[in-house]
Amino acid sequence: MEKLENCSRCGGTVLGPYDQGRQSGVNIDIGGKFSDNAIQLVAYICISCGYVEQYISEHDIRDIKEYLRLKGFLR
Repeated sequence: MEKLENCSRCGGTVLGPYDQGRQSGVNIDIGGKFSDNAIQLVAYICISCGYVEQYISEHDIRDIKEYLRLKGFLR
């Protein structure tokens, strides 16, 4: 566990990243590409106010961009 930065909401201490893995139940379906695989989420949690920010992994971002590029949505 590491400190990321100050909370954007209250300025308190933010801890993370917490890898929620692929068992979090989050599914992002882009034309069927990710219908069988949940996207990996990484969470950062403010221990002062409880605010949580979640991000997807860089690997999943690359996969999504490549898929959208192949479908003609991105150049």
